[in-house]
Amino acid sequence: TWIKFTKECVGSPVLNESACINKWNCESEWLKSTTLHSNYVNQVKAPQIVASHLTSDKTLIRIIRNSNTHTLIIYQHREETDRLVSAIKHVVQRSHREILFDGTKNLLAEEKLIKLIKSKKDEIGQGQDKILTCDTYDAMKETSPNMIFMNYKHSDRLQKILLKHFCPERLAMDAVRENDFKKKKLTFLVKLPSINNSSGAVVDFHEWLEGKRYMIEWALDMRADATCRSKTKHLENKIFGCSDKAFEVAKNEEN
Repeated sequence: TWIKFTKECVGSPVLNESACINKWNCESEWLKSTTLHSNYVNQVKAPQIVASHLTSDKTLIRIIRNSNTHTLIIYQHREETDRLVSAIKHVVQRSHREILFDGTKNLLAEEKLIKLIKSKKDEIGQGQDKILTCDTYDAMKETSPNMIFMNYKHSDRLQKILLKHFCPERLAMDAVRENDFKKKKLTFLVKLPSINNSSGAVVDFHEWLEGKRYMIEWALDMRADATCRSKTKHLENKIFGCSDKAFEVAKNEEN
């Protein structure tokens, strides 16, 4: 969404889109392209907005450490459990053929489904625990960047603000949204294991997932490698507790 918006607003001359096969490898390609001297000497003015998807803390730390007084970093945040549930839906849409029950169309085998989630395939394994790490918070403390954390649901409002300042001629354009899952219409059922020689029940996939929403991370130990979660929870309390759903990092903030 944001890479597309940036391209439409300011041209996005830095992102190497030809090498960006899908949104999950955009970060590495963006990181490579920003280190190329030619991306700056071949244009009169550097881009005013640069957007990237993050899959690890390395890119964010680099941005924070190299930011200056004229740099504003806007981090769009999503609560991790909510993000994980959405990611599972996305991955199942693309990979459902791998987890079918006896090859039956749109009928998922619960054991295979759980194995898929536990493997952290694709978006399932990409979350805030890899980005908001102790190293990230250390970089924020050491650098005191101009940085705002914002609820991802406020993308439309943020886009309008950026349009007004960087490409006012496009103010009439609709907000840029991309959600592959909404474009899909496939529905799934989940076949539960048989118990005591009785046939296992069949339940709606969304019902199955919602029923496990608040236990799945613990049951599958999904956040075993997370660090400094207390700082992230403190941050989320400020983001979601504010009427604007945004929080500016205070200079030299300890917590």
